[in-house]
Amino acid sequence: SSDGTREHWEGAAAEAARRQAGSVAAAAAALARQLIAASVAATDGAEQLAAARSDVLDVLERARRDGLAVAEDGSVTRA
Repeated sequence: SSDGTREHWEGAAAEAARRQAGSVAAAAAALARQLIAASVAATDGAEQLAAARSDVLDVLERARRDGLAVAEDGSVTRA
């Protein structure tokens, strides 16, 4: 906080600097909140992708166990 500067610095320049410092601090806090939200979204997305991958691999294994062949493009035929 720039409030502690009031004991040492007065005048129009001091007030302008304090306002500018307040604006910079507010912008930094907003950016930090956005980065935290992006981090949460990325983590959630990674968890969802991992779960989907696991589901696909399970289905693939069951299909093969049931005697089906699964091609790279996802097409399925009897083996």
